[in-house]
Amino acid sequence: MGKKIKNPHDKYFSAVFSYKSITISFLKSFLPQKYLEKLDIDSIDRTSGSFIDEHLQEYFSDMLYRCPLKDTEEEIWISLLLEHKSYVDFNTEFQLLSYMNNGWAQDIKEGRKRRFILPIVLYHGDERWKRKGIIDYFEQIGEHFIPFLPKFEYILIDFSQYSEKDLLDMHLEAMVLNLAMVFKFGRNKEYVVNHINRIFLRTQEYSDINTGENFIRISFVYLLELVEIPEEKWPVILKLLPKPIKNTAMTLYDNILKKGEQKGMQKG
Repeated sequence: MGKKIKNPHDKYFSAVFSYKSITISFLKSFLPQKYLEKLDIDSIDRTSGSFIDEHLQEYFSDMLYRCPLKDTEEEIWISLLLEHKSYVDFNTEFQLLSYMNNGWAQDIKEGRKRRFILPIVLYHGDERWKRKGIIDYFEQIGEHFIPFLPKFEYILIDFSQYSEKDLLDMHLEAMVLNLAMVFKFGRNKEYVVNHINRIFLRTQEYSDINTGENFIRISFVYLLELVEIPEEKWPVILKLLPKPIKNTAMTLYDNILKKGEQKGMQKG
C-alpha cells in the first residue's frame, strides 16, 4: 500500500480521540459507573498538553482532558493512554508513575495547584493483561518496608478480554462499537481480510455526518497500515464492506493499483 505510516497506533489514537463526541461516548461506554457518577463527562475539554517524555513515547500515546467534578468547582485531568505494545509490559506500573509525576511536576513548574490525574490505559494486545501493583515487585523486602512504596490504581480497558459477542452484547453506540472492533481485531490479519464487514457494522447510523465520515476513513486506513491485504483479496473485501465505507475503499484500492502500475512502468 505504498509507504507505511510511522507510528500508526499513535496517529490513529490521536485522530480518533481528538473528536469530543467520540471521546465522550467511549468513556461513557467503558468507564465504571461509580466514576461516571462523579465526573461531568459531557463537559470534558481536550488540552494541548502531554505528560509523555521521550522515554515514555516507546510505551504510550496519550490524550489529555480537563474534566469537571460534579457538584464542585474542582476539575481533574483525565489521561487516555494507549499501550503501544502487543504484549503486557511488566514495567507499566512504573511507567504510569513516571507519567503522573511528569504531570505534577508540570503543575509545580507553571505555578498552579496540583490537579488529580485519572489514568486510563487502553490495551489492545493479544495477551490478557496481568494487573500488578508496585508492591508486587518488592515482595522479598518484608512488611516493615512496604509503607515506603508508592501505591496507586489505574483504570484498565483491556480489549483482549472481549470477544466479538461481548462487544455486540454491550449495545454500544455504532461509532464506539466500530472503534472497539478496530482495537480488538485490528492486528488480526485473518479477521480483517475475511470479516472486515463485522468491524464496520452499523456504519449507516453515522456515515452522513462529518465526524462519522472522517472516522470511517481514518479507521480503514489504519487497518490497512496494520494488515497487508493481498491484491487478490481486494475484490472480496470490496464486496463485504457496507456501503458507507465502500467508496473510500474503492478510492484507496484504485490508488494502490495506480502505484503498482507506476512501479511496473519504472521497472520496465
